[in-house]
Amino acid sequence: MGDEWKTMRSIISPTFSSGKMRSMHPIIIDCVHRLDNYLETKAMTGEDVEMKKTMGSLTMDVIFSCAFGTKIDTYNDHKTNEFIVNAKQVFCGGVWRLWVFMALVKISPKLFEWTGLQIIDPSVQKFFITAITSIVSRRKSEKVRQRDYL
Repeated sequence: MGDEWKTMRSIISPTFSSGKMRSMHPIIIDCVHRLDNYLETKAMTGEDVEMKKTMGSLTMDVIFSCAFGTKIDTYNDHKTNEFIVNAKQVFCGGVWRLWVFMALVKISPKLFEWTGLQIIDPSVQKFFITAITSIVSRRKSEKVRQRDYL
């Protein structure tokens, strides 16, 4: 367990270094400005705002902006935006699926293979692989450099 943790930590740690987090700050601030604009619009019209859903939208906005450098309209386009629809599919099974997955992999990799348990729907997995590949290809061809994790 100790060696596995050290290996995993050495892979993950650079992702959350203070420099990397500092470079994400402007991206997160931009997401908060979009939230502010959304709330201001709702306040002007007197519409109620479901805060749990709105904070979930902010979280999704921050994740997509920081990870993929992609701005998505999480507040208004949450029912039709492919990124949002597919991201919701990743988490629709609840946390218990993740626990079962990790337990099976740790206890018995053979048993895990035998059960054929999949955490992410293959079509959702394909969507994100295609999206990431497309973003990386576009950035290479256009020589675009962004301050995100991708």
